[in-house]
Amino acid sequence: MKLAEKLMRFMYGRNGMDALNHALFWLYIILWAVNLFAQNTVISLLCTAAAVWMLFRCFSKNLPARRAENMKYWNFKTQVQSKTQNIAIFRSLGAWWKKVCIRTKNIGTKRYRTCPGCHAELCLPRKTGKHTVRCPRCGNSFSVNIVF
Repeated sequence: MKLAEKLMRFMYGRNGMDALNHALFWLYIILWAVNLFAQNTVISLLCTAAAVWMLFRCFSKNLPARRAENMKYWNFKTQVQSKTQNIAIFRSLGAWWKKVCIRTKNIGTKRYRTCPGCHAELCLPRKTGKHTVRCPRCGNSFSVNIVF
């Protein structure tokens, strides 16, 4: 308990992790993974720079400057999202990622199966065994085996 209290006291008045730091963290992870295979000095330097900048921002006590940097990041991110919103591949990637997140969130209670008749995605309760399911869209009845 004392270590947690000391850490809270140390972080009091510091910036901590905000949206820009999360983006820097993922940039670091991606650059690190690329550098595993590429073994490039430039990529290694960029990886180190991203890590140092992230740590500097995290432990900084200059909150107005860090908030201004974070707002610039949010404005840039919003502009990029508004410009890429009408590109079909980004919409489909966004829809796919949203579906993955929902499935991951519901993995303990739901199972997803596709209707063989109309290819609609059905959300079923997680009950192990063989079940007969009726598709609400086309009315097709089919057998489903839920293992776990």
